Amino acid sequence: MKYDSLTINGRRFNRLDLLERCSEKLSGDATPEWERSIYSFIATWLDDSEKIDLRTSGSTGKPKTISVFKKQMVQSAVMTGRYFRLRQGQRALLCLPAEYVAGKMMIVRAFVLGLDLVPVRPASNPLVDVPEGVIDFAAMIPLQLHTLLFETDQQIRDRLDRINTLIIGGGEINQKLTMAVKAIKPRVYATFGMTETLSHIALRPLNGPGASSVYRVLEGVRIRRDRRGCLVVQAPQAGEEELVTNDLVNLVSEDSFEWLGRVDHVIVTGGIKVIPEQVERKLENVIHGRRFFICGLPDEKLGNRVVLYVEGREWTQEETDRMRSQLKSILKPAERPKDIRFVEKFPETGSGKIRRAETIRRYSSRQE
Repeated sequence: MKYDSLTINGRRFNRLDLLERCSEKLSGDATPEWERSIYSFIATWLDDSEKIDLRTSGSTGKPKTISVFKKQMVQSAVMTGRYFRLRQGQRALLCLPAEYVAGKMMIVRAFVLGLDLVPVRPASNPLVDVPEGVIDFAAMIPLQLHTLLFETDQQIRDRLDRINTLIIGGGEINQKLTMAVKAIKPRVYATFGMTETLSHIALRPLNGPGASSVYRVLEGVRIRRDRRGCLVVQAPQAGEEELVTNDLVNLVSEDSFEWLGRVDHVIVTGGIKVIPEQVERKLENVIHGRRFFICGLPDEKLGNRVVLYVEGREWTQEETDRMRSQLKSILKPAERPKDIRFVEKFPETGSGKIRRAETIRRYSSRQE
């Protein structure tokens, strides 16, 4: 295979060196699990197989395994490199788990584009152990960026300024985070993609003069809407077949769209359609410091009733009354939660997203 040499922390490894290093790391008891997963993937990348198995996160259903060609991953890396004008020798931070496609693709980009890979432990605060020097390209989930901006000391927070370009994926970016990134130095982009498309197929800038709510697809990607109003994608790296998503969108142009929410989350209550993600954006202005989500549960009269799940302790009666008053002022009648339920800790995916279906399944029957 052509792409079989890799630079890690400034040291260049050829194929034989890499295989030897993989053997050392994977056989050593002292190798931490996060690092073991990196070298396990590198070993797989260097083997004779044309395909690699990828595990989806399970954020919208049961996790599953799909098989993709390595050449498809190469094509995805080239598309990203072209968009961001990444050059050989630039440093790429790997702070996402290598078990999932986002982490794997950062390694593939380093192979294909000749980037200098900088691996660190994938933690909520990913810059604690980052080495000195400029990071040209990095990818994080919203939880990591939130931790860096709001839950860490200034010394660690200042390390963000050493990042030139930062992409954020793996979850919706809330209003608080969107406003905060406008004041930081890195160019920050929200990504849209899925395991089947081998990382992102569309991006939108979150700061700078081009900041927008509109996603623009990468070169070669074609999009349309199906009869449900959901996005259909045809991407070069994903093969010839169209990928039908459950993502409700507004098409702005032939190559750009606004994301509205998930069709499988839509609640039909009293004959009116409610998109939970749109309600949640409104609630960000009144529910602070806690995670929450909106869903629908069966109701004899309405068909489904709107329910608000909140993480953490139960509100006092005074807090509940105050919240209901605020909800009445910002939500349409059909959008207003009929029930408010509390869960001490939401189940999560490996990337930190809330497992909505599992939360509902585990906790709804207890409170009926």
